[in-house]
Parts: sequence; C-alpha cells; structure tokens
Amino acid sequence: MEWMRKFVGFRVLEWFLVHPSREVHLNELARELKISPGSSKEYCDRLAEDGLISERAMGNLRLFRLKREDFAAREILRAYHLLRLKDLGAEGIAEGCSFLEVRGSLASGNLDEHSDLDLLVIGEESDVDRDRVLKLESALGRAAQLTVIPYYRWESMKNEGDRFAESVLRNHILIKGVEL
Repeated sequence: MEWMRKFVGFRVLEWFLVHPSREVHLNELARELKISPGSSKEYCDRLAEDGLISERAMGNLRLFRLKREDFAAREILRAYHLLRLKDLGAEGIAEGCSFLEVRGSLASGNLDEHSDLDLLVIGEESDVDRDRVLKLESALGRAAQLTVIPYYRWESMKNEGDRFAESVLRNHILIKGVEL
C-alpha cells in the first residue's frame, strides 16, 4: 500500500480512514499531511462530493469528517484496515491454526481511533506467534485482543448455540483457513 501514498488524494482519504471519528479543517489537514491548503481543499471537496466525507461550517471554517454512516465509506474503512493487516503479515500470526479471523468493530466496519483489534484463532495456543501480535499492535497503534479456542471446543460451542460463537459467525472476516 506504500506506493499509493505517493498520491495526494489517497493520503487525504487515508487521513480520514485513520481518524474516522475526528473532524478536521482544511488548514489543519494540510499541515498534518504536509500538503498545500489548495490540495487539501481540492481533495476534501471531491471526497465530500462523492459522499465519503461530510462537511459542516463553523464560522468561516469548513470542518470535514469521514461519513461513517455511508455504506461505501464504511466498506472503504474496513478494506483499508484489512489491507494494513495484510501488509503487516497478519496471516502469519498463527501458522498452524485451522482459522484466523478478525471480528468486532473492524469486521463490522464500525471501528474508530480507540477500537482494539479483535482476533480469533481456532487452533492451539502453541500455533500463535505472540511476537508477531506485539509487532502488529505496535505498527497499528492499537491493542490486539487475541482469543484462542481449540478446534474441538469451537465445534462444541457452535453445536451448543454458544452466544460468543453465534456472534462470531454473524460478524467475522476470515484471514486464514476455511469458512466456519
């Protein structure tokens, strides 16, 4: 994804994806991204026109934020963070596991700056590379909540109608393995 950061428009969009609940005015965005205020204005206008960010006036300031209630913005937010996980090698967290999944706010597309990363490993504790999890946390700047469940236990949880298993089945993104 690094090559996309050469494009100013992508860097503007990325700012909103990294700060999905924060409002920003054009000059502040330009300063943070080290771009011209004119570029900041141009790309914010385009993203607002496409319905991905919203705009509100406060005095003579124009404030922008990601339009998280828009289905396309939510899906772009989710896809962006999944690409980051892929770029950071998340698939290698649990090499010998049956399944590795993302669940929670990332899976639903409702994450914000304070969300943690909810990971589920169906396999053995020995399958998990804890150092890689720590590196992932550091690179993402968010805590990872890792749940490890042995395969036999997962199957019984599903068969018993366990609430946790049902919530995972409703809202997850498979990173590795076969669909549950």
